Formats: sequence, C-alpha cells, structure tokens
Amino acid sequence: MAKEKLSATDEKARLDAFYADECAKLAAAVEEERRAEVERKAAEAEKARDALRDEAKTHAEYLIDLSEKATKLTDELFRVLIERRESLDDFARKYHAVAGSSLRNHAHRSHLYASALGDILKLAHMQQRGADARFLDIDIRVLHGFLDAKTIAKATA
Repeated sequence: MAKEKLSATDEKARLDAFYADECAKLAAAVEEERRAEVERKAAEAEKARDALRDEAKTHAEYLIDLSEKATKLTDELFRVLIERRESLDDFARKYHAVAGSSLRNHAHRSHLYASALGDILKLAHMQQRGADARFLDIDIRVLHGFLDAKTIAKATA
C-alpha cells in the first residue's frame, strides 16, 4: 500500500501529538534530574557551611585566647595605674614643699593619663564593680555558639 499523503495541517497535528507524548514520557525523568540537582546543591551548601563552622570554631578559640590575655593585661595595667596614682599622691603629700602643687593634679588629670588610659581605667572600674566587662566575658557571650563546653569552662575558671 502506498502511503497516504497528509495535509500540512494533519502532519502538524500528528507531530504535535508525537511531541506531546514524548514530552510526557520525559517529564518524570526531567523532574527527577531537577530534584537530584537541587539535592546535590543543598548537600554542597551544607558541606560548605560545615567547613565554615569548623573554621569559625577554630577562629573563636583563638579569639578567646586573645581575650584571656587582654583581660589579664587589663587587670594588671589597672593595678599598676592605681598604684602609680596612689604613689604620685603620696609623693605629692610627702614632698609638697619641694615639688609644688601641680604634681597632685598631674596624677589625676594629666592629658596623657586621662585620654590614653582613661578607657582602661573605666573598663577596670566596671570589672571591679562586678559587671561583665572583661574582654573574656564579653567575647564568650558573643562566641558561645562556636565554643565547646570545655573551652568555655577553661576560660571562665
């Protein structure tokens, strides 16, 4: 039998039906590929976040070490500054006759003392009043999500 010649309209309808059938057959496979790609990207993103968390944990522990050092140094500096001021007061009392009255003002109001070290003194005064103003306390409060219990316990001991 000879093939019947189809009109252009019939041929287009036949091709459209074939195309629709093929699209329907491939739709599930295409959807599965898309789902697999989304899952792959989500797994890669989670892996990257885990690596970033590990890096942040290491950096947080380094910051806590620095905070411990800063807290110790601040405490020591505070003690030295108070001793310096008291010693200058004592010097001014004992040697007023030869030193003059400006020495006492120097111990409490000198520009160098007030501006360069004023914030350290403020911080140390806050620490003495029991406020959580130590570098270590502040940083533990901010970084606690990245620190394990052992690091926190060691730092707060």
